[in-house]
Amino acid sequence: MRLPLILAAAALLASCATPFADQPWVKLYDEQYLRSEQKWPMTLPQVQQALFAHEAKCGSAPQFSIDPEQPNIAHVWYAPESSPGLSNTVLLEIARLQSESLRVQAYAHLGVQESEIQRVKNMILSPEVCE
Repeated sequence: MRLPLILAAAALLASCATPFADQPWVKLYDEQYLRSEQKWPMTLPQVQQALFAHEAKCGSAPQFSIDPEQPNIAHVWYAPESSPGLSNTVLLEIARLQSESLRVQAYAHLGVQESEIQRVKNMILSPEVCE
């Protein structure tokens, strides 16, 4: 019963999403900035739920949007409040695969430490942990 509600909420949020090209992080969406690729045994609604849970517990969370032209793809991006800007932003492209899993590709400038990329992933994978 919860899944249809979650999917409806995700669809509503997607309908309000800003077009992909208007996002400031779109410049990171380039092969030269691809830092890692993984598969996660999750769904897009579970990612969004994890971000809501992390924000409720920790006070902030990365931004989430579903690509309005490709609803099987979501983007999660995070820039630290202490140093906002594209050179410090971590972008995750999350694509739903045929199975109940996701392909997660992480993008960031080379100056972003691997630990910062992992921190953003952990906000989804372990939303109850505040760093």
